[in-house]
Amino acid sequence: MPGIPVSIEALRSSVELLLGRIEADHGSTIEIDRDFFWSIPDAALYDVYSQPTSFTIGQVSESVESINMMLEHPEFATTRGLVWVSDVLRALGAAPPTSTS
Repeated sequence: MPGIPVSIEALRSSVELLLGRIEADHGSTIEIDRDFFWSIPDAALYDVYSQPTSFTIGQVSESVESINMMLEHPEFATTRGLVWVSDVLRALGAAPPTSTS
């Protein structure tokens, strides 16, 4: 199967649009009311022809902590940071955020 072309600018713009909407509706700091989630190992996640045989538990709070560490030390940023960001975005997409202010 050929690769799927993805515009970095389109990704950036869509995330900025959606986060801007959340910020306009809920303020600059929000609370996510979910923490634990099921996680499927990377090798099995995109193998839709086989049933995953193992699951782990992830935590939104750990992903937020990892994001903050990455921002404090940007020289260590890797594409794995996108997984942490996606954990948080998925939690936001699954349940409306709550304003903290």
